[in-house]
Amino acid sequence: MSRFYEFSKEGNQKALNLFNEAIGIDSEFALSFSQAAFCYVQRKAFAWRVDVSQELGEAERLARRALEFDGSDPRVLANAGWVLVYVVGDFEVGEANVDLSVELDPNLALGWTLRGWTKLLLGNHMTALEAFKRALRLSPRDPRIFLAQTGMANAHFLAGRYDEALSLAAMATRHRPNFLGAISVAVASHALIGHLDEARRTCTLYRHFDPSARIANVKERLVFRGVEDVEKFAHGLRLAGMPE
Repeated sequence: MSRFYEFSKEGNQKALNLFNEAIGIDSEFALSFSQAAFCYVQRKAFAWRVDVSQELGEAERLARRALEFDGSDPRVLANAGWVLVYVVGDFEVGEANVDLSVELDPNLALGWTLRGWTKLLLGNHMTALEAFKRALRLSPRDPRIFLAQTGMANAHFLAGRYDEALSLAAMATRHRPNFLGAISVAVASHALIGHLDEARRTCTLYRHFDPSARIANVKERLVFRGVEDVEKFAHGLRLAGMPE
């Protein structure tokens, strides 16, 4: 987990290797399967993927195996459920497992963060905000606090509250400067509020961390179910000068 929390490409690979070693030692330890699967969430979110099709298949295999081995561990449910939502696109099964994680353990901060993201992607913005706020109250020094902050930034952005979105995105990037999710919402917020010079500067920062960035692959990472939500982001990115 310490390598996982480095939030670097090298740390991610080392963490994945260690989770796989743990699986080799105990082939039915569900938490190892779910953590290995979550490495593929990092790879997608930070633009570290190499073979998208192969990694998607492996993430799904690991997540579903984790749920087969232990469908009662809230950590497993949260991890595997979010993998199914974000990487695999199975919203129905993924959402059910993320919801169950916080039903079984109402104090699981990560569960509330991932519930917030799941509801956000499905268009339930107010439910998402409440989940993110609960996660922050439960774990104010969490190593993944930037995920909740970025989720809240996205919710405010989609509601047209661009100043609030920028404030939360700034908090998230202070915690994790290379998190593309936080940078992208800052780009779009600056653009739609009319700060085009700052939008272009922030877009350049985004492309520093992801030189292959295009509106098409940023949209692929967003995975919002609502077309209008995706297009609002795309419009902001386009105004900031990101290529199609």
